[in-house]
Amino acid sequence: MSRERSELGEVVSLQGRTARVKMKRSSQCSSCSCAGLCSPFGKEWMVLTAMNDVGAAIGQKVRIRYNVEGEVKASFILYIIPMIALLIGAGVGTCIGLFNNPDFSAVVVGLSFMTISFLLIKKYAAWKYDREKTYHPMITEILSDHEK
Repeated sequence: MSRERSELGEVVSLQGRTARVKMKRSSQCSSCSCAGLCSPFGKEWMVLTAMNDVGAAIGQKVRIRYNVEGEVKASFILYIIPMIALLIGAGVGTCIGLFNNPDFSAVVVGLSFMTISFLLIKKYAAWKYDREKTYHPMITEILSDHEK
């Protein structure tokens, strides 16, 4: 289940139909499933790329909206699935006994399975979030002077 979030920021640069927006880092940042969409800009600020359909200019204060996945679902996908892959790979490696050493084989195959699971998760995330534009940050309004 996704939730919509709204943040305030300032446009720092324009790139075609998108804008780079500097926003104050909030307490929700540590548990956000969209952490990959923004880049750090010091400890208090972050910068993200947002669709600029409203035509905001550099220096203007704006409101940004985006959807995020639930923390439980994101945690399961990012932590539990690779751990399961690691354990399954270790079991398979022990059974097939590559390198004439079941322990070494368990490590190699387990880490290989875990790496493959991370790559598959990355591919799934790119497929899902690129196709659903609601997960892309979007500037929804330009704030007037008294709203800043």
